[in-house]
Amino acid sequence: MTISKQHKRVEIVSKKHDGSIHRRWLENVIGFDEADVVIGYNEFTPVMEADRQKWVTDTKAIFYFHRTRWFNVIVMLTEPYYYYCNISSPVMYKERTIEYIDYDIDFIVHNDSSYEIVDEMEFLENKRRYNYPNDVVNEVYTSINSVRQMIERRETPFNDSFVAHWSRTFFS
Repeated sequence: MTISKQHKRVEIVSKKHDGSIHRRWLENVIGFDEADVVIGYNEFTPVMEADRQKWVTDTKAIFYFHRTRWFNVIVMLTEPYYYYCNISSPVMYKERTIEYIDYDIDFIVHNDSSYEIVDEMEFLENKRRYNYPNDVVNEVYTSINSVRQMIERRETPFNDSFVAHWSRTFFS
């Protein structure tokens, strides 16, 4: 199901493999929704953790979700900006909620395209805990390689023009 109109307010829900909620971003806005990509933003948005603790993000951010690829990206508009890329299931949309399953491994990508891969131990622990099926594990590793190539090639969304365009569109 596609999101029917731009600038629609939605909640973003990150889940674990067993369907339990990992984290919820409560106030987000869709700015672009076509084909396989959903792009939007949030700004100092309330977040609720699985244990019901609440906090508020400390910056503006642009999000990039894909309906068929196993990752999503949040551009943190700090100075300098950076990308936080989650290896995750493709995004799904249900009743004003964007949902995905977080598969633990993340990339922190600096605006010069250098990057770090984090939470690999969490992936290995959760792989055992949730008994990730082989097809999920294969998708995770395939996505890690795909994201690496996208970063190195500075493909969308990992480039200055993406950040400049959507920053102007959402925050000017």
